[in-house]
Amino acid sequence: MKNIKILLVDDEPAYLKSLSLALRGLKKYGFEPEIFQADNLEGALGVLDLNKIDLVITDGQFFEKKQGYPLKFLGNKLAFEAGRKLIPIIGMSAAPKSFQPELFDVIFKKPVEIMELIKKIIKLEER
Repeated sequence: MKNIKILLVDDEPAYLKSLSLALRGLKKYGFEPEIFQADNLEGALGVLDLNKIDLVITDGQFFEKKQGYPLKFLGNKLAFEAGRKLIPIIGMSAAPKSFQPELFDVIFKKPVEIMELIKKIIKLEER
């Protein structure tokens, strides 16, 4: 099994819980997911600073700029400083057209079809 550390960032506790459970489906495809959760930007940055995260899944509000930098830049700056690979980011929203596409590797409309999400995760991990 290949370990994969996934950071989920959402301000809805029920969504974090249900998505965490659903991502266990990655085991069927040879991945052992370790799920981290954050319900705000500061928590997400703390997880990114302390862990070697392989993938971030978040809703769009956490890509508001903080001190002039979006989360993608901040997360990848932390990864670069620690000598790690850049972190793919999947964005999810009920209104995905409001996203800045350059900040995400993949964008989904909520509610997300779990099998489609799992397929995209596998594809991103194969890169």
